[in-house]
Amino acid sequence: MPPSLAALRHAIDPQQASLLGAVWLHRISTGDWIPVRLLHSLPGGKPQIRPQLAALGGGVVYEADDVGTPRYGLTLLGALLSDDGVRLERLLTRYLTLARDLALKEPLRTHVHGSEAASNMSLTPPELIELGELIRLSPFHHGGGFGRDE
Repeated sequence: MPPSLAALRHAIDPQQASLLGAVWLHRISTGDWIPVRLLHSLPGGKPQIRPQLAALGGGVVYEADDVGTPRYGLTLLGALLSDDGVRLERLLTRYLTLARDLALKEPLRTHVHGSEAASNMSLTPPELIELGELIRLSPFHHGGGFGRDE
């Protein structure tokens, strides 16, 4: 049986969770993944940060080149393992509960509008942005385009 999310959270170092949180916070506040050089400017610098992230593996955090700017990005698991992951898990769970409830009432429904989620879940604009990012990282997103608040 695969380990639970709680067990994975317990297994990672608090500094790793904090680094994942910094990557997530940058994504939410700017819409972009964090430049590698910016994350490496945190206390400990590259000699401590790179090994901490490498130990987590590509299924959690990855490095990608964005038009000549290397950036760290997170998978859904990476966001859920961040120092704010418990809150993000609850947010995603609330959304999936809403989607299930709406689908039970309307079997042909294929999506939930951001305005519906915001209204039904009493989300603040920043929470709606976070939810959108979580959905983009998840297997529940099947392409298409939408804005940061949709």
